[in-house]
Amino acid sequence: MARNTPSKVALRGARGCCGAIGDDPGFLDELERRRERYVVDVRKDFTVSLSRDPNDRGRIEHAVARLPRRDWRVIRWRQGYDGQWLNGSFIAVRAWRIDGQGKRTIGWLMGQRKMPNGVWSSQVFLVGFWGTYSIRADG
Repeated sequence: MARNTPSKVALRGARGCCGAIGDDPGFLDELERRRERYVVDVRKDFTVSLSRDPNDRGRIEHAVARLPRRDWRVIRWRQGYDGQWLNGSFIAVRAWRIDGQGKRTIGWLMGQRKMPNGVWSSQVFLVGFWGTYSIRADG
């Protein structure tokens, strides 16, 4: 399994919101200033980089499309302890979000894509965890 590619993702205790707010740089800066953990949905034209290279930047949808197919993992979860089992295809890699002034902030890019049976839609999330928190691969 590739480094930074989880088979199970732990996101407990994180704030979440939709793309209408989630990709507002001021909102994200404030969450980071408060050292809040967050998972936010972002629009596909959000600017990110997958490397430390200051010239590497592009739309988040293009960054996700460049990730190797073999690194995607199917994750199963339940809604509640007696809820229906769900599954989705996910990937997570270290990334830098880039605001309109070119400021780079490290975090995680987490992608979700449609399953072969057409379940779920493609989405992209930014994940910010501080301190010892991280997205980790289990088993």
